[in-house]
Amino acid sequence: MANAEEQRRSQADAQDLGLLDRWIEEVYALNELMLEKEAGRYKGRIPRPTSTATAREILNRDDASTVAMVRAYIVKLEEHAKSRVSHEFMHLLASRLFKRELPFTKDDLTWLAERSAAAGDFWEWPLDGIISAIERHAEQNGMPDDLRAAAEKMQRNVEQVAWHKATRDVIPRLNKLTRGTDLVFNVDSAEPWARRLYEDVQAMQDKQRARWNQLLAHAQTSIASKPSSSWLSEAKRLVRLVGPGEFSKYVVAWFSLFHQGRTDKPGVSDDDDVKQAWPYILSAPNELLLKGLLWCCQAVCDPKTRSTLETLMRECNRETRFGKRFAEGGTACKHALEAMEQLRLAAKHHPG
Repeated sequence: MANAEEQRRSQADAQDLGLLDRWIEEVYALNELMLEKEAGRYKGRIPRPTSTATAREILNRDDASTVAMVRAYIVKLEEHAKSRVSHEFMHLLASRLFKRELPFTKDDLTWLAERSAAAGDFWEWPLDGIISAIERHAEQNGMPDDLRAAAEKMQRNVEQVAWHKATRDVIPRLNKLTRGTDLVFNVDSAEPWARRLYEDVQAMQDKQRARWNQLLAHAQTSIASKPSSSWLSEAKRLVRLVGPGEFSKYVVAWFSLFHQGRTDKPGVSDDDDVKQAWPYILSAPNELLLKGLLWCCQAVCDPKTRSTLETLMRECNRETRFGKRFAEGGTACKHALEAMEQLRLAAKHHPG
């Protein structure tokens, strides 16, 4: 009986995957029509990608069938990742699928979280919809152990893999689901400077650790190319909470370890260039954390950090097989040093 049910679901999934393939072909046909229209060879109306015949067939299904289609959508993304294929419009369908509050079971959500935990990137992944569904389930039924464990694995993968702001914006929500608070920072401890940072914070007393958690969580929101005035204002407030002297003492200790290479090994599939550059490759969470701390230095302008920042800037700008080791970090160091110099000159011309 179980085998018969498994076979039935397998056949249904295959049908759903076929529907997705047909829809993808329709969207590319629309792109061709768009080119024809731009060239003046087509005068008709071009439908939206989510209003093609197959899209309507997919979107007009009942709730249970739509849950199955969500599953097929994720499988299709995994197929694309394996074959190195990507489409820039898949999310349009996912957004429509998740507009409805679908009757996902705990097992459905655990499966979605586990697939997200195994993803190598999140291009076109409906992370927001998946997390919203888990949040609804948690509010109504709590977080059973297997769903919480899957969500924790999903969270760790998003923290390590995600680069885009829209994707990293879901991290506080995952923290709230799995840890009960959104004020959490994360590190890749294979980098010695980040491992020391994490160990130092964990060794702090509760109140001190809570203040640093707030500051470091804020630092890790440094997605933009430069800090906004509101970001810097919040950084100044948080540095005042931990104490400017304490802030400078710790960042000098952490930054001084940045020259040390990673302590882990690259994956077996990585090519020779990656293997040779691996010791000095930064992971996404550590890049954001370092850049954010440097922005905080720009906000604080403590001259005691000057020599450390100068050394760090040289290390960030060091040439590797893939260019500068961390160009954004080098720029952030430069801006922090310039802010210090402006402050020094202002004090010189207006003493007291």
